[in-house]
Amino acid sequence: MTTRRLAQAQVHNGANPVAAPAPMLSRRLFIATAAAATVPTSAAPRVPRVVFLDPGSPAPQASGPMSRAAVDFMTIAATQLGIKLEVLHANHDHLLMIRHAQAVAARAEPPDYVVLVNDKMAAPAMLNALAPSPVQVFVIHSDVTDEQRRDTGNERERYPRWIGSAAPDNTRGVFRLAHALHAALGGRQIRALGITGPPSTPVSNERAQGLKDYVASVPGARLEQLVYSDWSEADGQRKAWVLLSRYPEANLVWAANDEMAMGALQAAVEHGAQVVVGGMGGWTRALRSIADGGLSATLTGHHLIGAWALVMLYDHANGIDFASDGGVRRKLDYLHVVTRANLREYENTFGEHERPIDFRRYSKAHRPQLAHYDFSFAPLLARSN
Repeated sequence: MTTRRLAQAQVHNGANPVAAPAPMLSRRLFIATAAAATVPTSAAPRVPRVVFLDPGSPAPQASGPMSRAAVDFMTIAATQLGIKLEVLHANHDHLLMIRHAQAVAARAEPPDYVVLVNDKMAAPAMLNALAPSPVQVFVIHSDVTDEQRRDTGNERERYPRWIGSAAPDNTRGVFRLAHALHAALGGRQIRALGITGPPSTPVSNERAQGLKDYVASVPGARLEQLVYSDWSEADGQRKAWVLLSRYPEANLVWAANDEMAMGALQAAVEHGAQVVVGGMGGWTRALRSIADGGLSATLTGHHLIGAWALVMLYDHANGIDFASDGGVRRKLDYLHVVTRANLREYENTFGEHERPIDFRRYSKAHRPQLAHYDFSFAPLLARSN
């Protein structure tokens, strides 16, 4: 079986959602799907069709809230579970996301589910576009905000086919990351600088709140300044350079993704500043930097949120409503802090020599004995021990 046949995701690009050949799978995707193909499983009664409206790009770039790794893991989960997954990329253009939603709603044979992201606050427009169709909608990664919900209502209300939402608990995750960065200071009082993403992306504000909460919990700690950036390494470097010049006593720099953190680290080196730097994402360069003594920590796990959503949608399609086990609006507190101390354990699961994850183990339809969903990191890392 070729890698192209193993991938069930059809990738769409540009302004028009016209089918294009699926790209060659990453090494991760090939290994995981090939391993799954060797494990027998009973045939599922339903094969749901799911469209993911990805705000990002099919290219492996990091300038945005969703990484290529998230699509990889969604494709792995879809292949293992028995889901026909189609991915429509918006190339960081929220207007294109809305047009994709309109086009899906107009199909003569629409999918069973659409998974979307509230990137640049575009979820209400996409919910409205999809409302006339029979498609059921699930929001991931960046939740619909409380302010937006005054107009949209909540899940299964004004839009009854908006059946659920799931996002990582960024605030709690960053709180743990900040604790790890504080530990790396060796007891010194915190003088923190923060660089988060654009204010138009709810997730950037959630991540920043975690840093604020941690600093507020530590007597004598101070957050000198928090600034917005565009998620890129270049802008992270520019912002960190200005902040380190303005606050020479700063000793901790936090950034809302690894790209900005790598830029901040470079600015710290150029300044000769003695600071600890941490980011989010678990990018390969960030992990190598941690190994080499550059970055102190990263917060990872965001790349799995789409796969966890597909587990719940697969069960929903097969008569098991996830709402009975955790509700329809879920904050999943599973994000994992990686430091030099636990880097090898993490890389055994997600690094260069990663071991494949069997997402069927998390599905109640595949494992009727499961009483509750468990999307925590502990079982994933236990496989490497």
